[in-house]
Parts: sequence; C-alpha cells; structure tokens
Amino acid sequence: MTSTENLIRVLLIEDDEEDYMLTRDYLKEADSERFSVAWAQSMKSGLEILTKQKFDAVLLDLSLPDAQRLDGFRELRRRFPRLPIIILTGLADEDTGTKAVHEGAQDYIIKRDLDGTLLHHALRYAIERKKTADQLHEYADQLRRHNNEITENLKLARKVQQRLLPQENPAFPRSSPPDQRTLYFSHIYHPSTIMSGDFFDILEISDTKAGAFICDVMGHGMRAGLVTAVVRGFVEKLREFADQPGRFLTEMNRSLISILQSPGELIFVSALYVVVDAETGDTRYTVAGHPPPLCGSADGTVDFLDHDEQKQGPVLGMFEEEEYLENEFQLSREDLLICFTDGIYEVLGKQGEEYGSTRVIASLHQHMDQPLDTVLQRLVTDVEDFAETGPEEGLSDDICLLGMKFCGQNPVRR
Repeated sequence: MTSTENLIRVLLIEDDEEDYMLTRDYLKEADSERFSVAWAQSMKSGLEILTKQKFDAVLLDLSLPDAQRLDGFRELRRRFPRLPIIILTGLADEDTGTKAVHEGAQDYIIKRDLDGTLLHHALRYAIERKKTADQLHEYADQLRRHNNEITENLKLARKVQQRLLPQENPAFPRSSPPDQRTLYFSHIYHPSTIMSGDFFDILEISDTKAGAFICDVMGHGMRAGLVTAVVRGFVEKLREFADQPGRFLTEMNRSLISILQSPGELIFVSALYVVVDAETGDTRYTVAGHPPPLCGSADGTVDFLDHDEQKQGPVLGMFEEEEYLENEFQLSREDLLICFTDGIYEVLGKQGEEYGSTRVIASLHQHMDQPLDTVLQRLVTDVEDFAETGPEEGLSDDICLLGMKFCGQNPVRR
C-alpha cells in the first residue's frame, strides 16, 4: 500500500460522467496506488469541495454548465492561486487552452489525445512545476522584502547624511548686524544616488573667521556615504586645528589612515580646506588631491587661485606621514571663491566630451554680476543643459558647490 503522505489527490471538475470514469480509469491504469480522484460535476460544487478538502491538482473541463471557457478557470485560480490546474479541452477549444496556460494553468490536454501515460506525466509535472513556481515566488517575495528594507535603510541614511551638512548659509562677522557682514556663504548639494560621496562643512572659527571644508570620497553609494560620515566626525574632532589649514588636513589624514587602509581595498578622499578672515580678506588654504578654488573678481576675471605646486598635497587616507602645507591669498572687495567637487566638470556632453574646467570658468564669468546664490545655480543649470542625460534625468555624479563672497573694505588686489 502507498502511504497517504505520497498519495496524489486530484479533483476532476467535469460534467460528463463518462469522461470522469475514463479519466479515473486512465489514472488507475497508470498508477493505481498513486492517485486518488474526486469528482465534481459543476464549478460551484468543485469550489465547495476545494474549501473542505486538500488536493494536489485539479483537472478542469472548460465546458461546464455554470462556467464556460475561461470564466471557471479564472475564478478557480483567483480562489486557489497555489493549486496546479490542468485544462481539459476539446479540439475546437485548443486556442482557449493555450490562453489558459498563458494565464497560469500548468498545462492543457486535448481530450481525444488523453491516455494514462499522458495524464500521469501531466499531473506529476504540473505539481512539480507549481511547487517550483511557488518556491520562486516565495524567494522573490523574500528578495522584495529584503530590497525594501535596504531601500528604507538607505533613505534613512540619506536623511542622516543630509542632516550632517550645514543647515544654513552663515555670514561673518557673526556678531555684526546682517547688513554689516562682509563674508557670505552659499552652497548647492546634489547627490546623484541615495548616498553621496561628497561632503562639505562651514566652521565658525571665531566671530570673524570661517573655515570652509569640502571633500570627495572615492566612489559612490553606501560605502562612500559611510566614509563621509566618518569625515564629518573628524571635522568636529579636529576643530582645535580649524585655524590652521595645513595642520587640519594633516591630522585629518592621520585619522583617516587607520580607518581607510585595508588590504585589498583602495579608498581615499580628496579635500580642500580654506580659512577666510571676514575683516581683512586674508585667506589661507590647503589642497589634498582636490581642485583648488576658483576666484572671481569684480572686473569679471575668473581663474584658479595661484598656488605653489610643491604645496599641493596628495589625497587623504593614502600616505601616513604626509605633512600638508598652506597657501596664502588676499581677497578683494566683491571677490567670489568657488569650491567644488569633480562632479561639476567631469560631466559628459551629448558628443562625449567633458564639460571641463574651461566651461566652468566661462559660466562663472558670464554670471559674475549676479548674487552668489544665482551664480552657483546658473552654473549647475549650464552643466545640466550640457549633460548627455539632460536636466530631466539628472547628472551621473554627485555635485557639491560651496561659494563665498567677500564684501570687505581691504585694498583691491593688484
């Protein structure tokens, strides 16, 4: 005797008694101890039986008194989506049988071709295919839930990252009335993905001095985003060196070395740190594998700040004993300083060419007579218009712009 655990229970929904008996005999002939066949003469009675008993498969005739063509199949599949269904059809309804398979039936058999071997194999394969499909469906659900969880975590991480950025654009001296302040900040921060590898911060060193830090972590995504959070922590930790750009990045580098250096992995951070005195325009800055600032003057001239190439330091997180050096500059009234990450000029255009620093300078030159906020926004708009993807699709790399405008009374630079 075959154990009931191995018994295949089949429900035949068929209004013709002769067809029922023929189907039952075919299964007995094929494997009498393997199959148990129950019979329902209508869709209504078949649904009632299925609500009370467990079956491994259903053989469904498409021509029932209370369900014609695909109506019965669709109702059956809606009520019992995990139950394998094999369609029994006449030759004239072969196209309907094919359509049922497209809608989820495991197979269809033309009644005139029916025999024990065919029916036996069809049922066995239908049950196995359905089990496999259900497993794949479950795996897909698990993957979907897992992906949704990751997405929600990434959204939370994005919110945290956004909160780590300055929430306002300060002006200095901080103690002066708004209309008497001489150093103004503005920024634009556009991540290309949920997590950005760009980061910036504005440090209040004193009432009159401000530090502007900007960096770009190698790569994109979660790993780069996590490193920016680490950098943010070190910015706070190293505030005691905030008035010394060279020392600040030297200590930042030493701190990052212990975290970023790992066998088989290459992670580094390019950075720029600028300290500006809002009273005098005295500016000191240190470069670590990062583009130097662009300076725009009142006469419309825009160019990179002159700096000693020997004082250009390597990226952070690579060389443990590196000592980063300072450059000096004197801002004049109405000067702009623009700090940026490479996402603003490495954008590819429709012909495959790079936007490049020359176009960045040209855009700034064109809009120099506008307020600082507008200058930055016009630059981003120019880059988006140039980009291969166009403004609607967004840019392929992170964009971080940090601008400063000096309105002090020091002598004009000559």
